[in-house]
Amino acid sequence: MKFNGKCKIRLLRDFPTINLRMGDSLTVYKYKYKKCSDEITYVHPRTYLRFTPEDVKELSDDAKEYEFKVFMGPDGIDGPCLGKMCVTENSSDEAYNVMLDIIGCRLVESFPELDIPYSIELVEESEDE
Repeated sequence: MKFNGKCKIRLLRDFPTINLRMGDSLTVYKYKYKKCSDEITYVHPRTYLRFTPEDVKELSDDAKEYEFKVFMGPDGIDGPCLGKMCVTENSSDEAYNVMLDIIGCRLVESFPELDIPYSIELVEESEDE
């Protein structure tokens, strides 16, 4: 990926003040500022939000959106399906691991004192964009 060009990123943490959540994907501009010790900055073109390399994972041009069913309950996958979630990633294996991390993080934030079993199942992957 060239500097000073567009790229896709996935957020690695929540940004509650601007209503963005861990796992959200954005198209941004990637800049390298030579005056600031070669610091890389990702800038959203419409809102001028700025993200540092610690905030994001840069995705490849071949990244796809993967949709998962989310199951929770005492038996994991035998429990009820609570809905579907999507994540953009470079491969289905990476998407699976990312989705597990996202759901685990959100459960801990919502119910820190509970250990709730959960699982996911790949539903579909998008065609190349």
